[in-house]
Amino acid sequence: MLEKNGGNMKYYNAGCKVLMTIAILFFFIGLFIVFFNNTPLFSIINKLIDPIFWTNEIISNGTLRYKSFSWGYIGMLNAIWGLYLYFIVKFALMKREKWAWMCIAVSIIIWFILDTWFSISNDLYFNVIVNILFMVSFIIPLILTRKILNN
Repeated sequence: MLEKNGGNMKYYNAGCKVLMTIAILFFFIGLFIVFFNNTPLFSIINKLIDPIFWTNEIISNGTLRYKSFSWGYIGMLNAIWGLYLYFIVKFALMKREKWAWMCIAVSIIIWFILDTWFSISNDLYFNVIVNILFMVSFIIPLILTRKILNN
């Protein structure tokens, strides 16, 4: 039945490719955060975050080191999650394994809820906007792939 459904399979394959692209993007964003969080390349992010936590204050060396460590940890988790997501899509979802779709959907929903709640509770509203953009980019390919899995 799935093989005869060529039109829908095009959407399914496109959805999987979009998810793999997002996964690779997450991986490289994670690496960027790990290696460049304490450089001028990261200054745009720092200009958005620093005033929320350190209004008109000079940030101590210890705080800068902790900030760098925290960003590095966030980047490492992003990179790992991107790799997991890529391999789950490539080696399970592409084979139409239902568990893979559920794994991806649940992890994205949990990430979105927790990260968005944490961002709101710390007045990081620009991060809420980033989360919404990423969530939309995940939802569209998940919808495209879900139809085929339900057939």
